Amino acid sequence: MTSYSLDLSKTSDLSSFLIIIPAIAQRLVDDTDLPVYSAEILNPKPGDVDFILHTSIDIPLSLHVRTDPLSLNLFNRDVKPMENYLTVDIPAYSLKGKTNLDITRNGTKILDREEFMHTLEMAVYNQRFTMSAKGFTNGHLGALKVPLTFDKDIELDGMCVIGYMPI
Repeated sequence: MTSYSLDLSKTSDLSSFLIIIPAIAQRLVDDTDLPVYSAEILNPKPGDVDFILHTSIDIPLSLHVRTDPLSLNLFNRDVKPMENYLTVDIPAYSLKGKTNLDITRNGTKILDREEFMHTLEMAVYNQRFTMSAKGFTNGHLGALKVPLTFDKDIELDGMCVIGYMPI
């Protein structure tokens, strides 16, 4: 069996380490599911809504990851150029194993009313719909600070499938 070791005092090994760790961290983010247990939009006003999200993230390999705050942009991936209809600020989290994320943001500003209304229509009149989300943050693995991009298409049940009658 061949064994490998890194000598971080060597410039080439250190460079490899600093490239490999962020790539692995990004791959973990890309491959991790984000199940949405519920998403609520409450108290709609002409320019803002209250937004509540209940989800979880499961960090594999017993890793402990601390994240910086994240501004998560919600948008419709089919619209070019990308137009965010809501931005939800998510606080810093300490993640290990399965971690529940409960996010409540009162007074979330509606950035693009037309796209926001289109998403609400999709949620009300379809059995399934897709919500796209993108944001940037840093993950901390011990002393290592790793830039991360969160870019997901999240499939959700629409109101037709859960027994609600569209208005």
